[in-house]
Amino acid sequence: SNFSIVTCNQREYCSYLVFVSFTSRIVSLQKQCYNSMHEEHEEVEVIKALQSNGLTVVTAKHGTYDKLRQVWNADIDRFPLAIVTVNDVASTALAVRICNQHKAAITVRCGGHSVSGLSILDGAIIIDICDTSVSVNPETSIVSVGGGATWSDVDTETCKFGLAVPAGLISHTGVGGLALGGGIGWLTRAFGLTCDHLVKAEVVLYDGSIITAEEGGPHSDLLWGLRGGGGFAGIITKFHFAAKKVKTVTHYELGFHFSRSRDILKEYQQLAHTAPPNFPLYCFVRYPRVMLVGAHIHLTNDDDSALEAFANKLHKLNPDSFNCLNIPLRDLNKLYDEGNKHGNFYRWSKSAFFNERNLPDKVIDTILSCTQNNDITVQLSPLGCALNSKKPDESAFPHRDALFEIHAIGVWDHRQCSSKDFKVEAVKRFGEELAALSSGGYCNIHSESSEAGLKRTFGDNLQRLTEIKSKYDENNMFFGNALSAHLPRDRYTCFVPEIVTEKQTSPETSGKSKTVPPPPPPP
Repeated sequence: SNFSIVTCNQREYCSYLVFVSFTSRIVSLQKQCYNSMHEEHEEVEVIKALQSNGLTVVTAKHGTYDKLRQVWNADIDRFPLAIVTVNDVASTALAVRICNQHKAAITVRCGGHSVSGLSILDGAIIIDICDTSVSVNPETSIVSVGGGATWSDVDTETCKFGLAVPAGLISHTGVGGLALGGGIGWLTRAFGLTCDHLVKAEVVLYDGSIITAEEGGPHSDLLWGLRGGGGFAGIITKFHFAAKKVKTVTHYELGFHFSRSRDILKEYQQLAHTAPPNFPLYCFVRYPRVMLVGAHIHLTNDDDSALEAFANKLHKLNPDSFNCLNIPLRDLNKLYDEGNKHGNFYRWSKSAFFNERNLPDKVIDTILSCTQNNDITVQLSPLGCALNSKKPDESAFPHRDALFEIHAIGVWDHRQCSSKDFKVEAVKRFGEELAALSSGGYCNIHSESSEAGLKRTFGDNLQRLTEIKSKYDENNMFFGNALSAHLPRDRYTCFVPEIVTEKQTSPETSGKSKTVPPPPPPP
């Protein structure tokens, strides 16, 4: 027939998935299983406890369940036991305390922008942080941000005062995920990482207790870990950032045909390093084009002559296309939202940091061979300057000598599902080849949970991070991060139903929960 059937078994913790493919339509029988079992889910003790305490709980029987379980990356299709929406620190602490008492596995969602879907897990409970409040103190330049805010929420408020918190490249990214993993973006060379500007955090621990992590306080070690270690030890319900003064932005886009790609990549390396700190220059390679994308971040102390001289260097490259736009910083952060929109399917490669001013020829060869024969994009991010001003042990983020970060991106939509395997394999192969040549990797791009992968991500800071994790989350309740994947997790329960077949009809076993360790972050 025209059907192909694939059965997947991911160890003991996951239900059997059966997918039937017919003319580009994929039907997941797991969804049917969850929908038919919502009555049993309602009887799970932790669900009843959450509901009886006045919390908003959505399960598979609710009409909003399918929408609420979706995350940014449509390639993540998982079925949590329930989604609990919380709006403040009190409701967050209550939800965590109840889940801990019932030994229920949880994940935490802010923006849901993790490409590997760290915020959602089959059979677990999502703590969905919905506090998107942002307040700015113009006298101290301190910005207080709710745990569920996106960078668009932050930019909307900070721009009123001519301030900015260093963030990434996409405005609908959640503040929490980006900040806790490091935070590389337009302002990194000028001011440093997002996590470098985190001065205080309100944190809910595994037992529902609430603490404040800040410099000079009793939990300053946790603040050290939150600056680049990921959300590894609690739920951050309030962030406090030190903002910087920023005026407007002049944005540049230069396009070149792929036939010039090797020469342009050589030129790019020199330009990226000689650029003023407030003129970051990115490179995107996707056949048949190479794009250089830069932004002159206008500051109060600009050296106009140096910036003008650098802009002239860009013109001398003789691009096939050239665009220049004067915009507010908040609009710069939105320019690439459409190309990274919710609902597309994404796969990213391993991340690779390089600390050489001139990338090895092998790196250039890998970039060109990967992009010439595959429909994927390679992104080169310029680092150095303010990033290099701190020592590796000043925060959990250790890559303070990095000059470039490079990774590959595969994107497709529902009309291109047939190209998934091809793109996934190309992205994976690129990441493996580059990782072998690099000095480390960035956890916000790719979460590596193996011992060797964690060493690539956290370097010599891994031991201290593990000790802080054990101190503040002794039972490993918060496991939705790379650091936690290799620690014991058998205390908490995932409620994963089994699909009943003709050979498996026992009423005693069908649809019961299993006390099993949650899976590590997917590759």
